[in-house]
Amino acid sequence: MVDYSDFKLSKFNSFVKNNDGSIIIYNYLHKQLCKFPAECHDKIVEILNAMGSSISLSSSASAVFEEFVKRKIILPKEYDEEGVSRLKYINEIARNSLCFIIYPTMACNFRCPYCYQDHENDNMSLETARGIVSYVRKNISKYRELYVAWFGGEPLLRVDLIQKMSEEFMNICLKRNRVYNSAITTNGYLLNRDTFEMLYKYNVKKFAITVDGMPAVHDKQRITADGKGSFERIITNLLDIKKISRNIKFEINIRSNVSREGLEGLEPYVKYMSERFADDDRFCFSFRPVYDWGGDSIDEFKEHLLDSFSGCKNLYNLLYTFDYPMNYFQHYEEITNSAVCYASREYTYAVETDGRLSKCTSANRDAKNYFVGNIDEHGNMNLNEALIAQWATPYKDVTGCKDCFFEASCHSNFCVLDKVINNSESKKCPGGKLHLKEYIRLLDKNNKYYQYIEEVKIKETNDNVF
Repeated sequence: MVDYSDFKLSKFNSFVKNNDGSIIIYNYLHKQLCKFPAECHDKIVEILNAMGSSISLSSSASAVFEEFVKRKIILPKEYDEEGVSRLKYINEIARNSLCFIIYPTMACNFRCPYCYQDHENDNMSLETARGIVSYVRKNISKYRELYVAWFGGEPLLRVDLIQKMSEEFMNICLKRNRVYNSAITTNGYLLNRDTFEMLYKYNVKKFAITVDGMPAVHDKQRITADGKGSFERIITNLLDIKKISRNIKFEINIRSNVSREGLEGLEPYVKYMSERFADDDRFCFSFRPVYDWGGDSIDEFKEHLLDSFSGCKNLYNLLYTFDYPMNYFQHYEEITNSAVCYASREYTYAVETDGRLSKCTSANRDAKNYFVGNIDEHGNMNLNEALIAQWATPYKDVTGCKDCFFEASCHSNFCVLDKVINNSESKKCPGGKLHLKEYIRLLDKNNKYYQYIEEVKIKETNDNVF
């Protein structure tokens, strides 16, 4: 007989009950996302009531209990969850991976009204590029892997530099037996099939592209520098890339920044994209309200912004009403991936066109604590360790975080920008927590197409409960 006083419920569980009575549980420490059928509802209530006691469970509830233990939803009483969580945080910020977010240019061929960038015509010199490559060559043996994310500006305006540096990075990692992976954030306008295949050859396998709606909306929000629309060309590029053999694996994340106008025209856009990309799981989607990310141009666009929190809920609730298959893998990753700010990681640096190093890609370049060092043309990295430590140090005031189910994912360190720049103690919660229910509903509705959530099958018992 099981003594249930020997067990406890994990503090990092989140329960979401669907309209059909089924219950989806996610454990943030052990990364378990699973769905129990409606027939299990009363058994789950029975289990929760039994925790910390020595009462007996029915045979059908015992079967559910075993599934809970297997997935670490329920743990032995002596299990030190907080210790395991702290260890995961240490491993997250000190993991032995060198990550460079490289700006080959700050120039851009778009003039999006909500963009925080200044679009200065500032290009990375060959001296700076050689310095970055030289640092990698001299130091890669210290790290387990190299990960490069191309950013900007529009990085494909300097595709020549990306090609040259990527070739060097790949050769260095090959000789030193180190893993090399790469990603790019691009507006997609210059990402034709030839450019895509060239980038793929250099291990660029994750692409972040923005499409904000149908042409009536997108071409006002994603306008080119010469005042033209960009929708048709981006979609043409994506459809050409889709023709590549399904044996070639990559991930194209299509983000939509939704304004008031975008919300009104959301359904035809979702239908359009579903009809063209739902059959290829290499393409996935996420939706966000347009935020005020800073910069000067947003002031003229503020009347088009949705309210940040209620706007998010309205957006995701509206998406739930649509009956078009969509791969919401990006929202799945927001729940299941670590929500610790990437700037907290010890060996992650954003490299400006002049070799200056920052930890974050935000618009705060004038702030005194923003830059933490530089790489010179000889491959020497000069760092201010005191400034770097500010990015890795958790908030002092974690009131409300200690008992939060999401703490095992964000560790109270989701976004530390305001803490470092303004010495603020006002913490931000990740979207994966704030909109968990909405994300779960979207994932569950599309689970038959993309299988994000494990559907638990409980074996029938002798008492014929099912």
